[in-house]
Amino acid sequence: MTDPNVALRTSLYAAVGAGDAVVQAVADVVAQVRERAEFTQSDVNDRVETARERIASVPADLTETIESLRSRLGELPAELPEELADLRERFSAEELRKVAEAYLKVASDLYTAFAERGEETIERLRQQPLSKSVSVAPRRPSVTS
Repeated sequence: MTDPNVALRTSLYAAVGAGDAVVQAVADVVAQVRERAEFTQSDVNDRVETARERIASVPADLTETIESLRSRLGELPAELPEELADLRERFSAEELRKVAEAYLKVASDLYTAFAERGEETIERLRQQPLSKSVSVAPRRPSVTS
């Protein structure tokens, strides 16, 4: 016959062991969730920082682009007289007028396309939030056996 104290003790140990296994499983899940949350928080912070850097660089990039365009446009008048003289030798006044009108149309269309694109870009940037506030619940003390 078995001792009733041994059976009772064994049952108690089994219950405590099962409870400990549950506590350990929950602690493991909590640790995994915290790890994922920290990774996600880090990823979000990186993305926010990248967005801030890109937004901060917009004025400098815009200034650089404008200066580049001004430089290119400034060079055009210097090249234009040479090209016009060459064209005058090759073409009649009517042919030159047609070519000039075609160039004017292309330049006007390009200018309009750039203006539309710039307007869309500014509108898109205005609609993007600079950052989203991310709240993380405070850590609770871990339960240990």
